[in-house]
Amino acid sequence: EDIEPEPIETGKDCVTAKAECGGGVCVAHVNNDCDAPVTCDLAIMASCKSGTTTGEARTKSRATFRAKTEDKMSAEGDCADGEVILSVADSMSCM
Repeated sequence: EDIEPEPIETGKDCVTAKAECGGGVCVAHVNNDCDAPVTCDLAIMASCKSGTTTGEARTKSRATFRAKTEDKMSAEGDCADGEVILSVADSMSCM
């Protein structure tokens, strides 16, 4: 299934990002239009199902982007023994 990337708040005016999630992984496409490098934290949440129980797995990743560059970063929710039902980008903050 094709998932349309969704804009995600970065907390910084000169940084824009769009996240696309599927199968427990979220990829954020980041455009750093700032005059300096920025470091971003991406937090994701994956809903998990194992047998008759459901739960969630949360994870974070961090990446640094050079000034005036576009790149991407990803984070993966680990459902251990279960399967991923849904994965969403929870939040992103860049500084």
